Amino acid sequence: HPIKTMRLIVDGRPWKGIQEVRKFEDQNGEVEASWQIELQPGAHQLVVLADSAVSRGLSSVVEVASSSL
Repeated sequence: HPIKTMRLIVDGRPWKGIQEVRKFEDQNGEVEASWQIELQPGAHQLVVLADSAVSRGLSSVVEVASSSL
């Protein structure tokens, strides 16, 4: 089943709610999405949540460390 939406999850919470959901119409095969975000200093976990018409899946967790400049 094709991916319909993707959203970025930062530290267990959706990044900027529904305004940052990436939507795909009639996409067969692989889809890609990207986000440019600013993080507070410290360690963070990023995950992408993907939905199809019948299922939901999570990407692997990516851990990043942000420092203040």
